[in-house]
Amino acid sequence: MQNRLKWLNLAAFCTIWRGFSPENKTGLRATTHEREREMRELGREIALRDLERQLRPYRRAVKNRPPSVGWLRAMRQALAMPAEDIARYMKLSSKMVFQLERSEVKKTITLERMQEMARAMKCDLVYAVVPWERSLVEVAEAHLDRQLWKKRLTHPGW
Repeated sequence: MQNRLKWLNLAAFCTIWRGFSPENKTGLRATTHEREREMRELGREIALRDLERQLRPYRRAVKNRPPSVGWLRAMRQALAMPAEDIARYMKLSSKMVFQLERSEVKKTITLERMQEMARAMKCDLVYAVVPWERSLVEVAEAHLDRQLWKKRLTHPGW
């Protein structure tokens, strides 16, 4: 399936580059400007599809609630790693490691600090921004619709 999508994207790219497109049914060569615009649109569509595919596992992860003690403490305890080991790796005191764990629960920790602590436990920090309800395409279309309505209301003759 993945190879088929790549082939289709390549075919669409070649078709646009040669000057044949739905807007240019005559088969005549498209102008450079038209070709560039169509290439940008195709690039956006491909990027949107790729991002939507990459978001699938995160959409599933959103449904699971984080541990009440926070990910950092839960992982440290699951790995049976003493706070002293993490403190030594991060060049901090053990007390500061516990403070970082509490700040994660309070949502005041920085991503940089969280990543440092994850590395100290030989883990990766993974995060994503995931739309609440709909696919990215639906969210983008709704946003564009709102912008168009706003323009129509502010420019009645438009």
